[in-house]
Amino acid sequence: MNSITKKIVLSISCLCLVFLGLTAFVSFSVEDKITESEYLTVTNRMEGLLSQHLDKKFDIGITNAVGFAANENLQQALATGNRALAVTALSTISDMYKSNTNFKGIKIHLHDKNGISFVRNWDKTKFGEKLTDLRPLVTKVIREKKAVNGFELGNVGLMIRAIAPVIKDGDYLGSIEFLQGVGSISRDMEKNDTTYMLLIDDKYAKKSPKILKNRQFNGYYSVNDNWFSNDVVQKIAQIDVSKLIANNRLITDNCFFISIPATLYDGTVIGHHIIGAPRSIVETGIAQSRQMATLLIVIFGAAFIITIVFILYFLRNMIIKPIKIIGENISIISAGDFSQKVTFSSNDELGELAQSVNNMSQHLSESFQNVLNNSSRLSQLASQLNTDSEVIQSGSKEQCSAVASTITASQQSSITITEVAQNVSSVSSASENATESVSAGSEMTKATYELMSQVGETMEDSSKVIQNLGNSSQKIGTILQVIEDIADQTNLLALNAAIEAARAGEHGRGFSVVADEVRNLAEKTVTATQEISSMIEMIIGEIGNAVTKMEDGVKQVMVGVDTAQQSSESLQGILTNVRTVSADISQIAVAATQQQSAIEVIESNISNIEEVSLKNMNTANETVQRIEILNQVSDELSAIVNQFKLSHI
Repeated sequence: MNSITKKIVLSISCLCLVFLGLTAFVSFSVEDKITESEYLTVTNRMEGLLSQHLDKKFDIGITNAVGFAANENLQQALATGNRALAVTALSTISDMYKSNTNFKGIKIHLHDKNGISFVRNWDKTKFGEKLTDLRPLVTKVIREKKAVNGFELGNVGLMIRAIAPVIKDGDYLGSIEFLQGVGSISRDMEKNDTTYMLLIDDKYAKKSPKILKNRQFNGYYSVNDNWFSNDVVQKIAQIDVSKLIANNRLITDNCFFISIPATLYDGTVIGHHIIGAPRSIVETGIAQSRQMATLLIVIFGAAFIITIVFILYFLRNMIIKPIKIIGENISIISAGDFSQKVTFSSNDELGELAQSVNNMSQHLSESFQNVLNNSSRLSQLASQLNTDSEVIQSGSKEQCSAVASTITASQQSSITITEVAQNVSSVSSASENATESVSAGSEMTKATYELMSQVGETMEDSSKVIQNLGNSSQKIGTILQVIEDIADQTNLLALNAAIEAARAGEHGRGFSVVADEVRNLAEKTVTATQEISSMIEMIIGEIGNAVTKMEDGVKQVMVGVDTAQQSSESLQGILTNVRTVSADISQIAVAATQQQSAIEVIESNISNIEEVSLKNMNTANETVQRIEILNQVSDELSAIVNQFKLSHI
């Protein structure tokens, strides 16, 4: 049998082999990546170095151009067209740069406001050509009146050109151009053991005849042979420039070269910046990176081995050893010694396992002890069963006699119940007839109640109509009072009219007659109104009496309605009770029938009991024999349990 230790050691050995294989694979894979990463790092460093030099050139160019544009002599020369003054001023500036800076190849070109060449500091005899046809930067400055800079081709070749507008008192006088080469960049880099050269593509070199006079390298021309030392030219001549530009990178025996596209101000690629550094710089970085990678692999390997050793130690002392202890105790317990306990203790799964084994041993010991105790009790119970069986045998004989008497009594009960069922059936028929009568009376009471309710509602409506009539009569009396007031006023007006007619004499006679007629009419109106008012008061009194009588009638009708309602409810209650009694009688009839059937079943069951009693008596005899066998088995079980060594409970 293979032990757990051997299996674990074998697994860890396989894991070590896999780790070693992965380490070897990673080493080979990382080596190429380290080399490529170092090449990329050096490339980025060289690109950054060139970018710093070019940015410095651009900043100097634009700063100087703007500064020169503020020169009063140059402003006056452009304003007056005085070339001699401009030549003198430019010569002074050029001499100052040559003597105080590393910029040996700077050129300054002055243009008038129409974009025509005014003065060149490197060729003072050449001027007057129109620049806007070939020089987009000049055109841009004239259009925008702002300073610009960048690489641009011209008659002198590819230069870093910074052009600033010359403005005085708001008037655009022209522009000044500060031209720089890249020779100073090459010289500065060469001091740091770095090679630099700017090459221009053959297609663009043909646009500047002066560039075609320079040295050619695999279809590319040096932008200016005077800017680069012989050592730089020789190093570039020894490499395949086309291959370098195609791959952006080239490694020789001594140098590491990169190629960076050279663009005009508008982004057009016209050539390439070639930068070379000693190969030892790259190889030193690669060697350092490899050493770091190797060190990391060694550290990881050591950490892995230490981890494996720790795991083996942990497994041996914390898992395997406790398992052996538990296994030995389980073997002792399996041999029948339940008093043995596992002495190992720990607050983990193994500790729980040891405790479970101890609990199992304890439970088994208790179970066997219970079996032993129950075996003794079983022997005692067997003796008692023997005695009880004899009693049962005697009781079975007595039970047979009692069963015969019970059969006779049940037959008499069956006859009595049959008579009860017949009497209940007669009562049930009478109850159903009573239910129908009460139901009919209840329906008639409901009809009376509904009719009385309708009469009450009708009388109540009539009372309301008469009350409305009384209210209308009162309103008529009010109107008659108004008419009487109007008649009194008319009589007074007629009297006044008669007085006025009398004053008028002969002319007022006709008016006097009319006034008398009006007064007579008013008096008749008053008399008629008073009669009508008396009649209305009498009508209102009669209406009041009628309303009172109608209200009394309504109250009496409502009393009749309440009485009808109570009668209907009482009949409904009687009907409910009658129906309940009828239902109970029906249930009694059914129960009597069921009892009759049940007694028949009882008679059959008692007969069966008689048969069972006889069988019980025979079974009791057989039980006595089986109890004797049970005593023998109990003795054998006690002997088997006594073979185990039990713990004290």
